[in-house]
Amino acid sequence: MIKYKSYIYSGIGIPFVALLVSILFYFIAIAFFVDWVSWIVISFGIALFVYSFKWIKNEMFDIYFKENEIEIKYVYRKKIQIINYQDLIKYTFIETSKSSNNSFKTKDFHFVFNRVVANNHFIDFYKFLKSKNENLEIEIFPLSSNLEYLRQQEFGLSYRKILKE
Repeated sequence: MIKYKSYIYSGIGIPFVALLVSILFYFIAIAFFVDWVSWIVISFGIALFVYSFKWIKNEMFDIYFKENEIEIKYVYRKKIQIINYQDLIKYTFIETSKSSNNSFKTKDFHFVFNRVVANNHFIDFYKFLKSKNENLEIEIFPLSSNLEYLRQQEFGLSYRKILKE
């Protein structure tokens, strides 16, 4: 049963930027060089577009937080990757005014993806992760974010630790 899910499609604009850059190079080649140079620039631009689109297709995935495991299903590849909650080392919540994303790190992998839950369900997701792996290090950035405020409301202030001599 799927408990939470997210996705990553953030790099989809990269092939189109590559195409625009190659068009710019084409116009520069027409203005300053002979005709055969412009054809080389066109060929390079098309190759850059195709390569960047294939690269992006390999990086797009959906992520499912199930009861016993995390399933990462790549959108355009026939690959499914299973990660146990016990393998997680660090989980990071990043919330800024323009975007919010999450990431987790295991011994072998590091994944960055879009936010899993909205602010009103954050504490439930936080408890869910901690129930699956008590040794999991959970970070929230920036410390002035609403998520850190919600965590401090639920679990108390933990950001100031005074060392006794």
